[in-house]
Amino acid sequence: MFGRSRSVVDLHPADFRALKAKLVERWKTPAELWREIQNCRSVFRFAMRNGLVERIVRFGDEFTPPGQTELRQHRYEQKREHGERAFIAQQCRELLANANPQMKSDDPFSFELRLWEF
Repeated sequence: MFGRSRSVVDLHPADFRALKAKLVERWKTPAELWREIQNCRSVFRFAMRNGLVERIVRFGDEFTPPGQTELRQHRYEQKREHGERAFIAQQCRELLANANPQMKSDDPFSFELRLWEF
């Protein structure tokens, strides 16, 4: 995003503002945007804690992840638009019964619902 030859010391809040604009274009939901911003900030925080950069990287006020209110509002809108996303026990049994051999696996984590007996 910043380029391979770009030095961390040369990064300014305007650069992170531009990065956020690119992230907003790519990641459509607030949860995805939150994750990407947090990952980016974590990398720089790791570098600062371990002395890999000469000075503190200033992100600016605009390079913040979406707030909890925005995340909750988006979840509510998704639930209202698409309904509750949950399977009942009978639906899980039908999915397992109709699954082809490639979908059925001996790995219990491939389909976590197989762990429970309904």
